[in-house]
Amino acid sequence: MKTNKDNCNLIIKTVQDYFEMDIVENNRKKEVMLPKQISQYIIRQHLKMSYQKIGGLYGNTHATILNNCNKVGGFIQYDKYISKCFSEIMNILILNEDFILFKNDINKSEIITKIYSELNLRSVNELNLIYSELK
Repeated sequence: MKTNKDNCNLIIKTVQDYFEMDIVENNRKKEVMLPKQISQYIIRQHLKMSYQKIGGLYGNTHATILNNCNKVGGFIQYDKYISKCFSEIMNILILNEDFILFKNDINKSEIITKIYSELNLRSVNELNLIYSELK
């Protein structure tokens, strides 16, 4: 059975592959910070993991993770590049058969609607179509 840890590892790997860099090592270079923050945001928003546990994955404090998640949440709304990156990463995750967000969650329609609003898709039908293909 898949766990949140499996999903965390999948999210981290997907973000690393997307940006083609290691985001877990303790690296504070500017080009690593955005991918790291996006992965932290996805883990927090979609796996509901505590800030402290996420911090443990990256060697950060809960306050750093809280700040990073708040930053990315705002950036997704207003920055086209970050919104595009987030959308593409979420699409990769949703289509990955190992990602258990939809497969084991009781409130699938709630999750689809939430992701729909985050991705600013034209209709929920696009995500429902993706979900129906996963069944």
